[in-house]
Amino acid sequence: MINKTSRNAFSLSELLAAVVIITVVSIATVSTITPLRARAQVAANQRKLADLNSLAKAYRSNHDQFPPNGVISMIEAGLYPGAIPVDPSDLAETLQNFKYEATKGEFSLR
Repeated sequence: MINKTSRNAFSLSELLAAVVIITVVSIATVSTITPLRARAQVAANQRKLADLNSLAKAYRSNHDQFPPNGVISMIEAGLYPGAIPVDPSDLAETLQNFKYEATKGEFSLR
């Protein structure tokens, strides 16, 4: 008679194969998502830059001069329809990512 034994567990080779497959899929996913996230950040910064320069021009048309203190001057003038963050942490990030040249009234990326 042939004695059949029941199997209640996976073998080591089956577990290693599963780990290798999961690792390959994870690496492929991360390598695909990372460039997309970077491109999205660049696009967001370009939109914000365009918004800030537009608001600087609006400030100039209202006050006959460019904003002397950049973002701070525009917030004080009430020009912050979402383009300029009012939250202090967002404001600090904007001040860190964009530089302002008061003589030209233009923002640029750092």
